[in-house]
Amino acid sequence: MAKAKARATAKKLKDKWKAKVWYRVLAPALFNNVAIAETPAADRELLINRVTEVSLQDLTGDFRKSHVKLYFKIDRVEGTDAYTYFIGHTLTNDYVRRLIRRRRSRIDGVYDVTTKDGAV
Repeated sequence: MAKAKARATAKKLKDKWKAKVWYRVLAPALFNNVAIAETPAADRELLINRVTEVSLQDLTGDFRKSHVKLYFKIDRVEGTDAYTYFIGHTLTNDYVRRLIRRRRSRIDGVYDVTTKDGAV
C-alpha cells in the first residue's frame, strides 16, 4: 500500500516537471542582450522578479574578471525570452580575502553616487 502511494506521488511530481517550459534569460542591452541563463517555469508570470547571478567573465570572456558577480532581475517575458535589468554586483569572498594581508584591517566604504542620468 505504501509503495503504491509513493509511486503515485512520484508520478505527480514528474508530471509537474514535464509541464514546465524553459525560458532563456537575457542580459540587458548594456551587455548586448547576451543569453546568461536558462530557467524552467510552469507559468511565465512566476519568472518576474526572479534574480539571477552571473560572473563578469561569462559576459565578457575575460578570465581576469571572474571575481566579479553581477546580479540581474527579470522584469518582463516575451515568448520564451526573459529580459533583465542590472541590480548590483559583488566581489567573491576568496578574492576579497586575498586582498587583505595579515595584521591589517579591512575598511569598507559605502558611498552614495549619482549617475549621469540622475539615479542615486
